[in-house]
Amino acid sequence: MLFDCLNKLCIKIPVVGATIRLDALPEVFAVTDEDGFFRWENVPAPLFAVHIDGGTATNAPARFSYATVGKTFESVPGQEIQLTQNREVFDIFLPTIRDVRYSELVSDGGY
Repeated sequence: MLFDCLNKLCIKIPVVGATIRLDALPEVFAVTDEDGFFRWENVPAPLFAVHIDGGTATNAPARFSYATVGKTFESVPGQEIQLTQNREVFDIFLPTIRDVRYSELVSDGGY
């Protein structure tokens, strides 16, 4: 599951609408649901790398977006499993990034 943690108590806030793609097969992807949950079938085993695009999330806080990160996961052929690394089950927490407005710099020829 994909979560945000914006507070000191670290209450899990699901990240909705993030896109997760298999690096080796970019046409294989999932989008997180309202609980931050996503699911794939028939992924490579035992290890596979993913690209998590938090920029597609639909519930980022005002003036923020979620980061895009890469991660390696473990799978077991023929079994449904939770995300694990080194045989430890875990959730993914995406950091937020403050949206910044950029202005084009225009040179008047002077220095």
